[in-house]
Amino acid sequence: MKIVSEAAESVGHRVLTSAEFSGKGSYLLEAFRKKLYESEPPSEDFIKWSKKPSAKRKTIPPPI
Repeated sequence: MKIVSEAAESVGHRVLTSAEFSGKGSYLLEAFRKKLYESEPPSEDFIKWSKKPSAKRKTIPPPI
């Protein structure tokens, strides 16, 4: 991650984690996946999208 961050900074950009982007700082969202899934479940549309074949998912953006 350090190499990516340094490359981004060298051209005036930043690389953020999902937690940082959502304003939660350096918070390991993945470690809380089960709890987050229970408290903030994905939409039915997202579930349908996630069950599509990988090749199809690559051509359709996720409904978020």
